[in-house]
Amino acid sequence: MRLAIYIVPLCCFSANAQYRFDHWTNENGLPINWIKGIRQTRDGYLWLTTAQGVARFDGVRFRIFNRANTPMLSSDRFSLYAIFEDREGSLWMGTEDGGVIVYRNGDFSALTSAQGLPSDTVLRIDEDEEGAVWIFTNNGLARWKDNQLTRVAPSPNSPFNDFLSAPRNLPPEAKYFGLWRVESNSWQRFAHGKWEVFPLPVQVTNPAQVQITYIIEDTHERIWYKIAGRPDECYRVENGILTTTRGFTKEQIVFFQDHKERQWGADGQKGSFVRLKDGTQVALTDWSPGILFQMFEDREETLWVATLNHGLYRIRKQVFTVYLHPGGEASNNIQPLMQDRAGNVWVGSGGLARFADDRFQNFYQPGVSHSPVFERNVLISLFEDGDGSFWLGVRDGISRFRNGLLERDEALSAQIKGWVHAIQRGRAGSLWFGSEDGLYELRDGKVTRFVNYDDQAEALEAVGLRE
Repeated sequence: MRLAIYIVPLCCFSANAQYRFDHWTNENGLPINWIKGIRQTRDGYLWLTTAQGVARFDGVRFRIFNRANTPMLSSDRFSLYAIFEDREGSLWMGTEDGGVIVYRNGDFSALTSAQGLPSDTVLRIDEDEEGAVWIFTNNGLARWKDNQLTRVAPSPNSPFNDFLSAPRNLPPEAKYFGLWRVESNSWQRFAHGKWEVFPLPVQVTNPAQVQITYIIEDTHERIWYKIAGRPDECYRVENGILTTTRGFTKEQIVFFQDHKERQWGADGQKGSFVRLKDGTQVALTDWSPGILFQMFEDREETLWVATLNHGLYRIRKQVFTVYLHPGGEASNNIQPLMQDRAGNVWVGSGGLARFADDRFQNFYQPGVSHSPVFERNVLISLFEDGDGSFWLGVRDGISRFRNGLLERDEALSAQIKGWVHAIQRGRAGSLWFGSEDGLYELRDGKVTRFVNYDDQAEALEAVGLRE
């Protein structure tokens, strides 16, 4: 008798089960829980700027540098976002009231208004194609090249004098991401030593009137922004190319895109954390990091999250992930486990189920689909044969699953006694069954039983199942 088996799609696991979250605060090494900037230098250290000094992190412990233990620091109050490593490996960090602090070859030094900076309040630091470092302050612009600091603006006849203040249709945070202007019916941004067109959505017909409601530059120098009137769209600018991202709500803002092109964002007020991939949003509901500030992906593809009130988080893929079958406690009593030639995982979970694409699909589930094969039995062993069909060993017999149909092999079940714990095909083509009643060989339709250990060992060695 053949039985039709119906696939029953079930819900998948929680997204949080994929990740491990590690957390550091001022209680275990940080100088303060408000992180203002994050950067990994080429030697592998993670540097974090705060309002009470700078921390260097090796993944285990922090080393804190502040004015109390490092006299060359001109300030402990570091600026938002203003941390940058140049091509020579020097680390530049802007402060709110002490100019720029440079860490080079193990030593700290300072550049302040006394050396020519327009102001000691630093907003941004970047580098141009020639290796010159540009320093943006709240009162002007300076350039460092060949160990010489030049004040660029404000300065008589400087072309930058008119653009030191951000336009009113930009949010306040735009000042941290360059200088801005509207020319020739387009937005332009000065960063990395040059003016470049800042792309806007094609629907924008009057750039001078567009209102940008949110903007951020991530740690990979990509700009993310939203505009008034289109709160459900987020725009990304990377290498001058504009990309539109949909799937976030109007309350959510994007902070980062990782190497797998997953966007990470949050509700700016509630601190709830979400991930978007191919337009599908997944909420990390069991984790609330507070108000997010910046994300960073290191060279080992580990994600770091700097927050404004909860310190530092590290997000890593779980080494072990637990997948709970949604059929209940009995369904999580997994016994046989097998991967088929297509890469799908098959399990005995109170019945027969396939796990693929992070979902369980049941080919039998008690109380949902029916099969007399499982009415009195427990699935103990699974084997995929050469034709893609499965052999199933249960408590009192053998069954076959092929072409979506499950049938009990009455002839084999009558001859093979006891619980069948293993099924395998030998090199000579015989099918072998290991039960608590002995070892059985099916060859050319004939079943042979091997009882004692020596007979079993000899039989298995003969067909290549034992060396």
